[in-house]
Amino acid sequence: MRIRAFIAFEIESLALNELLNIRNDLFSVSDNKFEPNDKLHITLKFIGDIEEKDIPKLEVGLKNIANNNSSFNLSFSKFGIFKRQRIPVVLWAGINLNSELQKLYSEIENILIEFGFEKERKYYKPHLTLMRLKKNNIIQKFGPFLEKDLSNIKFNVNEFTLFKSELKKSGSVYSIIRKFNLK
Repeated sequence: MRIRAFIAFEIESLALNELLNIRNDLFSVSDNKFEPNDKLHITLKFIGDIEEKDIPKLEVGLKNIANNNSSFNLSFSKFGIFKRQRIPVVLWAGINLNSELQKLYSEIENILIEFGFEKERKYYKPHLTLMRLKKNNIIQKFGPFLEKDLSNIKFNVNEFTLFKSELKKSGSVYSIIRKFNLK
């Protein structure tokens, strides 16, 4: 049996609350809604479908990666928008990529090759998805949102998580398969 999975880390609550307060002060929700707080995370790798029987072997590899990497500090950078065919589709908060995060990301990418997954062709752009835009949104109304500097919001990464993602009519539901503590 196959399951849908991804690897991510969560943001410390103090930093997350500070970010969400800024978001709420700058941006009001009208036709769209923010991602629920329990779904807010930074994806290291979206795996997609993987055989359930391969999960224990993947857990061993991820544990080795965690044991070889120390906890590290990150900071947010700015708010931004991903577009599809020039239409805004996702509001996000970016993360300043540093060498520790890049190393962790690369090691996870490399271990997944053993399971038949290809390395990402796109450059890793760590971000926190805040809202998926569904209505016609005029990008100009996001001006103050996009201009805000977030680099003073810092947080520590001391673990990452292997998640299972189940698609339901009400949206995706995430459950923890296993957490991995960095040394």
